[in-house]
Amino acid sequence: TYRYNPDLLSFERSSKSLGPVFVERPQTLGQGKFDIGFSYLYVDFEELNGKDLDSLQFHLTHNDCCNDKEPPPSPGTPKFENDTAEVFFKKFSLRSQVVSFFATYGITEHWDVNLLIPVVFTSLQLRARAVLNNESGEGEHFFDAPHEITEERRAQDAHKTGVGDLQVRTKYRLVSTDEFGLAAGLSLRVPTGSEDDFQGLGDPTLTPFLAAAFEHGRLNLHATSGIEYNFDDSDR
Repeated sequence: TYRYNPDLLSFERSSKSLGPVFVERPQTLGQGKFDIGFSYLYVDFEELNGKDLDSLQFHLTHNDCCNDKEPPPSPGTPKFENDTAEVFFKKFSLRSQVVSFFATYGITEHWDVNLLIPVVFTSLQLRARAVLNNESGEGEHFFDAPHEITEERRAQDAHKTGVGDLQVRTKYRLVSTDEFGLAAGLSLRVPTGSEDDFQGLGDPTLTPFLAAAFEHGRLNLHATSGIEYNFDDSDR
C-alpha cells in the first residue's frame, strides 16, 4: 500500500509486507475509502479429541429418574441405571464450505466499520449402529417393544445451503508510527445461521480485541488478543 507524503509531493510505501494471514492488522482504510472482497474456506471435520469419527463409539446410560415434571418413583420401582446403549459410528463425514462476502468503509482516517455475510454449504453423511445392553436384570429395554429389537441402525445423507452468522465489526486505530501500530476493535456476531445445519453458532456473541504490529527492517511482528462473550451463556 502507498500513502501521499506532502513534504515530498509524491506517494511512498506505507507497509513493508502484505501483513498477517490469521490475525488482525492495526491499519485502517482511511476516510471515505471503501473495500469489498470475499474469501473461501473448506473444513473437513474428521476427528473429535484426537479420535477418528469413522470409528468412534460411546456409551449412553439410562436416565433412571427424574425430570422436573415427574414425581419420584414409588418404592419397589425397578431401577435401570445399569442399562446402557452402545453407539458405533461406521461412517461420519461432516464437511463445510464457506464463501464469505465482506465490505469495509472508512468513516474517518482512524475508524473503520465492516460487515461480513457468509454463505455456507454443509454436507453430513452418517452410518451408525446402536445396541442396548440390559444389564440391570429388572426389565428389558427395546427399540421396538412388540418385536423385542435391541439393535438399531441409522443412516443420514443430507446437504444444506444457507446464510451463516452475520458479523458487524468496527476498528479504531489508536497509535500509528513508522514502526508500530495499535488498534482497538469490537465484533458482534448475530445468530442468523441455522445451528441445526451446522451453519451458525446459535448464540449472539460480542468480541472486543486489540491488534498490534511492529515492523523493523525485515522483521514484521503482528499480534491480536481479545475475548469473546456469549450473551446466552455467560460462562462461555
